[in-house]
Amino acid sequence: MKRTVLSSRVPTGLVRFDTAVNRREWDKDLQRLQEPPVRKIGQLQRSRSLHRAGKQHGRKQGEIIKMDTMLVRVETTQTKLSADYDENESAKVITRVADKWREHLVVCREGYEEGSPMVLNLYKSRSIPAVERPKVSKRSHREILLDVRTTKVNIYSSLDKTLVLWLPHRYGTVIYIMRPRCSSASVEWYTFLRDALGEPRLSTLQIAVPDLSLTLQIDNPFEKLDKKMELECESPEKDDVYLKEERAVASNLLHISMAMLEGIPEWADIVDHWRKNERMGLAWRRYDRLEWVHGANEQRMHGSFAMERTHDLELRPKTHYPTETKISSGETMTEPPPVEGFLMRLTSGLGRQQRLGKVFQKCLYFSTHDNLLCFCRPGRADPPVHPSLWKKNGEMAVDEPTAREIAMLPIIWSITPYPVNEEGEIEWLHSGDQEVVDTKDRMAYDEAQRRVNTLLVTEGIIDLCNVEEVLAAANAPHGVDLMNSFELKLNNGLTLRLQACNQKTRDEWILRLTSLVKYWKSRTLSDLAIIRRVRTSNLTQLRVDEEMESLLGQYARKWEVSRTIASPDLYNVCGISSCRAITMSGVLYRKPRRRSTFRRTNVVLCHGELLVFANTARDRSGKAIPTVYQERVHALDLKNCYIYSGVVTASDLLYQNQTFDSNSPGRHALPRIYADGYTSRDEDEMTCFVVWHGKRSTVVMQDADGRQVRRPTTKLGTLGRAQVFKARSRLERDTWVMSIAMEIERLNAGTGKEVKVEEPKRGGRLKEEDVEEE
Repeated sequence: MKRTVLSSRVPTGLVRFDTAVNRREWDKDLQRLQEPPVRKIGQLQRSRSLHRAGKQHGRKQGEIIKMDTMLVRVETTQTKLSADYDENESAKVITRVADKWREHLVVCREGYEEGSPMVLNLYKSRSIPAVERPKVSKRSHREILLDVRTTKVNIYSSLDKTLVLWLPHRYGTVIYIMRPRCSSASVEWYTFLRDALGEPRLSTLQIAVPDLSLTLQIDNPFEKLDKKMELECESPEKDDVYLKEERAVASNLLHISMAMLEGIPEWADIVDHWRKNERMGLAWRRYDRLEWVHGANEQRMHGSFAMERTHDLELRPKTHYPTETKISSGETMTEPPPVEGFLMRLTSGLGRQQRLGKVFQKCLYFSTHDNLLCFCRPGRADPPVHPSLWKKNGEMAVDEPTAREIAMLPIIWSITPYPVNEEGEIEWLHSGDQEVVDTKDRMAYDEAQRRVNTLLVTEGIIDLCNVEEVLAAANAPHGVDLMNSFELKLNNGLTLRLQACNQKTRDEWILRLTSLVKYWKSRTLSDLAIIRRVRTSNLTQLRVDEEMESLLGQYARKWEVSRTIASPDLYNVCGISSCRAITMSGVLYRKPRRRSTFRRTNVVLCHGELLVFANTARDRSGKAIPTVYQERVHALDLKNCYIYSGVVTASDLLYQNQTFDSNSPGRHALPRIYADGYTSRDEDEMTCFVVWHGKRSTVVMQDADGRQVRRPTTKLGTLGRAQVFKARSRLERDTWVMSIAMEIERLNAGTGKEVKVEEPKRGGRLKEEDVEEE
């Protein structure tokens, strides 16, 4: 059989080591990111510093400075808004929706009116003019003058980084709520608009070190970068130097902070331990939430300092998801390795061993990912390759192995991409042979891709935390090999029976699954204990109860919750660095459309796709039916999606909990307790988020060689579809929103916008772009 890796299904972002081959690939990626028009827009963007200096930069009126696709919603109100208007303030203001959520191309141009140095144009087409003249008919859908006297801008949501921009209107105030696709682009736009409106820059920066209970103050953190900006505006040919300096802002702050700590004698030992054994990083903290400065956020660190108004910047050791836990006996248990292979399923979805009078048998490929036992059809399976079939250069030894060669392979073998020596280091990284390092790195990367592909084609899952016991089969109907069968006893009373190819394989499956069930049950309880410990500590520090804590988590100002703590174990860096195939999984309540009803589902977030599994099966009367597995019902590609959360989701809920608590007038959410003991008193808006995706279309573009190519994209200016999700609490909502936003950012990193900038021809006519709807 020929080895095929479905690389097209796996987005970029998997962990790679700093090898020579990977460095060349990264250099190509950076070069592609800096190609026009992105490079040209970067040059135009930095000229905003010349506005403050009052210099002439030689640009024409109506020329493009910056552009991006955004999700835009327009509201109007007759109430005068405060200078710090955001989603919390919006709950006090009565507004009317003038235009629902639509995707637009937002273009910032050089202004052509006095007092408005720039202007924002909202387009419904991906074909835009290079220059928008003031006295020529506009092609834009809306126009927003950035008047320094009347126009205001702020971050609407501190979680998803939605922007809000408002200005006077003849009937009151018009409010534009804008959501760029990437969170890093959102805060960069916020910094850009603040500079355009003449708001002051950040002069001092405070970096907290929670492990040492101290705060570092850095004066003029961007002085060097601002000087580079002014020089590069005068000398555009030195653009690469500025881009390099801008990407190094985060690392420079990290080095300055560590150097300041080393100068304190009492912390010298701790800092030395951090340098030798930990990977230090910067993280933004908002109450009990951590947002790591990594990837695109790290390269756009200069723009992300707009978050300083709502977040605290902290210096922390980067923490991965724990791989050890204490079991009931008090011993420490290390996470067991995953297991996968072909098995025969002998029970139907309802736990029956016969169908239509015959023994139920179905061959499937099973694999474990964290606490999930997943399966798919054999034709969609991608089994691991035995090490003997690999060449030295990382290629397959044979494209089509014969039946004899396959028969010679062992029934069971282990795959160890990262063998560790006694010092805890990966062996092949320290082999000294560059060819061996490149080969092993490619094999490990292909193995990670294979694991992701196996998860993406999953047709059903079994939660190992719901398994009571794994044991050999005691009895079997006629026609079933009893010696090779084993059973999974579930907590709903049903039994899942599986059959292996021989008794040795069956015993191996029983041993592996028993260890996984034991570990993940304990690991889940440990995660819940961490949440309770963090909540209890914050309640004690703030001197409030759980009801008031639910309000503080959403509406509190930065200074009110500055003394609280956040757990790096809950907000670890595994999702950012793609250490695991599963970025996040759990229970969510979902309705696929605004006017449908919520249903309980199991959701798995895996490398740019949201896999939805039905949590409960029901009969015609609506009564719940116990099943042995959760069937896959939907898969959503996040590449062209947007996510927003918070108070703005009230219109997508279409209803609000109208229950009345006489002990808490004005509150609608009653206390909730779940099967695992987790409690919550959050309002519906605090637990809700929406994933929005537009209608599909195909755009005709020109590639680097001048050839016309068709690229799938979304149609601008139309009402898309919104999938509404509800989590069990605000804390779970925050982790889901951050994880999904991170995957969306990863998918869109390095991809160019499908925009055609047209230069005016003779007579001032512009050529329309050819756009076809699917």
